[in-house]
Amino acid sequence: MIFRLFYIRGELLASRNILSGAFNLDDLDLHDYPIEHDASLSRQDKFFGEWTDFNQTIFNQVLEFYEGMDIATIPATAAAKYARVQDSQKRNPHKFCTDRESFF
Repeated sequence: MIFRLFYIRGELLASRNILSGAFNLDDLDLHDYPIEHDASLSRQDKFFGEWTDFNQTIFNQVLEFYEGMDIATIPATAAAKYARVQDSQKRNPHKFCTDRESFF
């Protein structure tokens, strides 16, 4: 419950009309705030250009960690995320992913 309240408050901070108590996905389309970050599992880093559109090449790299699985596992998901972070750190001199973004 506390986690969910914290998560919603983070989203509302990005709202263009915070008093409405609502937000939409366009409100969250801000790089580095409140939950968007580099090393996404399905988007390229902002440093390389278009960062809001789905990137099939990156997602295919992620899917390799689930090859032969019917159900995703926490270790496979962690390995996929770690690989994306490592790739971002290696190639992106402006990589941005704090503990907050990693958590979400």
